[in-house]
Amino acid sequence: MTTVKDIYDFIDTMAPFETAMNYDNVGILVGSGEQTVKKAIVSLDVSCDVIDEAVGEKADLIISHHPVIFKPLSSIAPYDFVYALARHGIAVISAHTNLDIAAGGVNDALIDRLDFKNVENLMVDGVPLGRVGYIEETTVENFSKMVKIVLASNVVRYVKGTRNCRKVAVVSGSGGDCVDAAIEVGADTLFTGEAKYNHFNYAFQRGLNLIEAGHYSTENVIVPVLCEKFSNKFREVEFKMSSSNIQIPFVI
Repeated sequence: MTTVKDIYDFIDTMAPFETAMNYDNVGILVGSGEQTVKKAIVSLDVSCDVIDEAVGEKADLIISHHPVIFKPLSSIAPYDFVYALARHGIAVISAHTNLDIAAGGVNDALIDRLDFKNVENLMVDGVPLGRVGYIEETTVENFSKMVKIVLASNVVRYVKGTRNCRKVAVVSGSGGDCVDAAIEVGADTLFTGEAKYNHFNYAFQRGLNLIEAGHYSTENVIVPVLCEKFSNKFREVEFKMSSSNIQIPFVI
């Protein structure tokens, strides 16, 4: 019989939980490691819809990227996620920043989807926070259009620098503050999921292309990868990609 702890240990070999950023909250966040798992939902987030899906599927476990508990809880009300999970006996394992930076993790899944070549780590303060690699040279407009199609993003924003896209730094999720890191490695472009106005303005002033394709779109690529890995490792457990974790926010 496969337990929650068995799956936790397997994730730990791929993306060691001890490598998560110190502000993060990862690991078995709801339930017991001794719980038996026959069916699991793999999702980017844990939402009301994902929990309802897990209940309907009679799943024992949700494996999420974003932590279901991020800040300490002072109370638990009937409408809280943790309350619903505990009531239905559903455990949660969350692997967040440790999975972002791991070999074969979120950044690598994103790189693979976009078919980069000669990929290396993008180091930020000694941490492999992203990747940097090469694409066939193209304009920032064309690369942005390609990204929108390949990742099925509901919105792509960009600012145009002084060069075409050829050497691209990639940071899944929130990477708008990595402009300097991209410039330091000689990249002409920073591609990420989420950036603020000041990041776009700073990139423009520095002559760097900055492309934002949405937090969800740059990270949800890991879900099918994880499902395949888990299914190959734990043959007696059914792993299902969540069909309820949809791309937000909506765009008019």
